[in-house]
Amino acid sequence: MFFLPIIHIFVIQKNLIILQTTEYLTFAQNPELQKAVNTNLHLQVGDFVLKFGKFDWVKVAAAQLEAKQKLSKKIPFLSEFPEWIFPPSLAFEQASSWQTALYKSQFAKDKLVADVTGGMGIDCFAFAQVAKKVIYVEQNELLCEIFKHNISIANIKNIEIVNANAEDFLQNYDGVLDLIYLDPARRIEGQKVVEIADCEPDILKLQPILLKKSKEVLVKLSPMLSLDLPIEIKENCQSISVINVEKECKEVVIHLKAAAKSDNVNVIHLPENLAFNFSINDEKNASCAFSLPKQFLYEPSPAMLKAGPYKTIANHFNINKLLPNSHLYTSQILVPHFLGRSFKIKEVIAFEKKNIKKFDYQKANISVRNFPYKAEELKKMLKIKDGGEIYIFGTTILDGSLQLIVCEKV
Repeated sequence: MFFLPIIHIFVIQKNLIILQTTEYLTFAQNPELQKAVNTNLHLQVGDFVLKFGKFDWVKVAAAQLEAKQKLSKKIPFLSEFPEWIFPPSLAFEQASSWQTALYKSQFAKDKLVADVTGGMGIDCFAFAQVAKKVIYVEQNELLCEIFKHNISIANIKNIEIVNANAEDFLQNYDGVLDLIYLDPARRIEGQKVVEIADCEPDILKLQPILLKKSKEVLVKLSPMLSLDLPIEIKENCQSISVINVEKECKEVVIHLKAAAKSDNVNVIHLPENLAFNFSINDEKNASCAFSLPKQFLYEPSPAMLKAGPYKTIANHFNINKLLPNSHLYTSQILVPHFLGRSFKIKEVIAFEKKNIKKFDYQKANISVRNFPYKAEELKKMLKIKDGGEIYIFGTTILDGSLQLIVCEKV
């Protein structure tokens, strides 16, 4: 078994303390540390620690390396600033992607904005591109100092930094803002939380002063959040945005205005910049057509499935639903620009023992919708491997039978 020398263990323990103080920034600005990180981006973090364990900045450097590796795709513009300092991991785990930050920046155009849960500052940085002025509010002194350094090297002049918690800032701010933005912490005592009341700060408690201090409020919440919002939020909800980035539902964003009482939902697809808008009430009252599988099959994107315009989708694209709870759609003629995946159906096979035994596809991508078995269980039954150009959907169709719909992606 391999053991680190005692001196290395001491250095790492010392750095664990530094990770929680403003001395972290002093270490992170060390040119020797920055060179070590930028020339070893290919290394695993553990290997990096072994290679540079003798240096007193090793743990801080490891944090920088981990952040650069994790965020290179999520926030690509940061590669333009080799001296950019990343905070400890918890701060960047919840950071918005640059694509979602740019989408939200449209709400900040030409406005006086306060981001009262500043964190790593990616949203604040995006707002500053279009706003008159942005006030970055953060209770953690280290994060404030890091962000001050970062906007300096990026030459951003219209951001003011305030080291305070959201509640104190709002109580003491003299004036009216155009927009307040919040991204409440969704990890309390190490555990992830989803519901609005469980996040910190609590938007339900803050809402009265938020709407007193600002004309509009924008709140980023968990993509796992139910869109059946608390009544206090519904009373002031202007719209809900459900944001899809590539193949994943990334954010739910609530736009608040005093007494707005709207149930409008915007499903946003990035980077395509496609949008689908609907009313929750209209969806509840809508009806749609159902049919057996035709020539083409459609699977809504994760954000569309999250938002739930199941009947509205069918009517908008003039397609049929397979079954109320299947959330798969079909048509005889291909529908362009569907917000999700589109497939050409090769064949529909009844899910029966005799068909399973002679199933002749060796490789496929398996999905299930309204089906009694999980995807992994179905894969084992069919004795096929993952991957390839074939897609198989296990589902229930209009006549109540279980079917395997074999497709190719359009």
